[in-house]
Amino acid sequence: MRARPVIAILLASAASWAAFELTSLPGPGLDPDAMSYLGAAQSLAAGQGLRIPAAPWHAAASTAPLAHFPPGYPVLIAAGIRAGFTPVESARVIMALAAAVTAVGTLIALWSAWSAVGGVMAVLLLLVTPAMTVVHASVLSEPLFLALMALFLCALMRARRDAVRTWAIGTLAAAAVMVRYAGAALVLAAVLDAWLSDEPVKTRVQRMLAVAAVPVLAMAAWTLTRVRDPATESIRTSAVYLSHWDRTITEGVTTARIWLAPGVESLPLATALALTAVAVLVALTVRSARIERTTEALRRGGALIRATALVGWSYVGVLLVSRLFADGEIPLDERLLAPLGLTMTIGASQMITEWIRGGHAWRSVFVTALAVGWMLGASVPTRTWLEEYRGDGGDLASTRWRVSGLVRYARTHGDTLYSNEMSSLWFHSGRAVHELPMRPDAATIAAFRAKLVRENGALLAWEFGDTEHAAVDALVQGAGLAPVMHDSTGTVWKVP
Repeated sequence: MRARPVIAILLASAASWAAFELTSLPGPGLDPDAMSYLGAAQSLAAGQGLRIPAAPWHAAASTAPLAHFPPGYPVLIAAGIRAGFTPVESARVIMALAAAVTAVGTLIALWSAWSAVGGVMAVLLLLVTPAMTVVHASVLSEPLFLALMALFLCALMRARRDAVRTWAIGTLAAAAVMVRYAGAALVLAAVLDAWLSDEPVKTRVQRMLAVAAVPVLAMAAWTLTRVRDPATESIRTSAVYLSHWDRTITEGVTTARIWLAPGVESLPLATALALTAVAVLVALTVRSARIERTTEALRRGGALIRATALVGWSYVGVLLVSRLFADGEIPLDERLLAPLGLTMTIGASQMITEWIRGGHAWRSVFVTALAVGWMLGASVPTRTWLEEYRGDGGDLASTRWRVSGLVRYARTHGDTLYSNEMSSLWFHSGRAVHELPMRPDAATIAAFRAKLVRENGALLAWEFGDTEHAAVDALVQGAGLAPVMHDSTGTVWKVP
């Protein structure tokens, strides 16, 4: 028992140091989401509310209210800014602390089920998982979400169904929703946990309502109080997205194959290894369901496996429903599936530990060899990501964005700016930028040109920006713009 705090501190320190070191210069990685998090936090810390440094092309102001993300992560970054950190440093500290919490939560969940070795092994596996490197290398909300998920699993496996457990589960689910809207999966898991208990129906319904109350109230408060701007365009349209499901499923299968057989270049071999791993997981699950959990240790192990199953399937359900009704372009990539990887790692570690204890010593040797082999394989793609982030930053933090003539122009000219990549300009010049019309027709082009004239505005067109070149070319040609600066990264256009 005395070893628990020491091991927990060591693993937490290792995870925290790794995350903080990963995001040091030239990092952390930056992408358009980071602009919303950091910009809204900086605005909030300055007393101007949650506003992002970007706006639609037709808006008068160059900033807009935070609309596409919940406020939890920006609020925490703002607290760090008020404490004296820069926005990026505040985000780095939060992500490092979140990594420590994820490690400790994983260890506690498995150790409380009498699986000390399994807990340590699960944390080590997570440390070298490529998906964990990806989400902890950039300014993203995922590290904080993963930390809340690990704590949620610890609370959900608690045997005694009392008010403390209900309050803890509801509060953690609410915090997760305020960090990422995908946190609705934890709310769903909490409700299912209450309904699937063996208590009377009346008691189950009461617990369902109680556990959902805090997240529902938190979401309602955010929805009703957040600032709305009529100029802000929605990035998602509610509909039924039935097309391209083959592409979505294929991407999810590819992500799973890379996780289960990391570092294996041969597609047939990787597929065979991944299918074998799936078969083993299914067999372990069936075995776990048949175990008579007569001792306290076995009951705690069963509670942990049940908790990971509830959270994992709830997360998959929320993703698929969102893909069907909210956004037909939701990718099942490593970043989006990282929370599922966390729950699967914890649940599989518990089931493997129970299998080891039920047999001869050779099982321990066999599992250890497999774990070491998997970590060696995972180190190959992880090392690739590390070289990218530690060599030249990540995404919009890389050199081609930092040293661009477009950034120098934004720093030295007071024009109202429009661009096909707004985030990079704000990251490296501090200038808020308007987006471009996505589908410019004749009327839109005329209105855009008139606005450029009124504001003495400039269009900063990156050669590798998000908006399609066809849209930029249509604006430039239709509005009769002339180049005033050009280099290998892009061109600055103005009305002659």
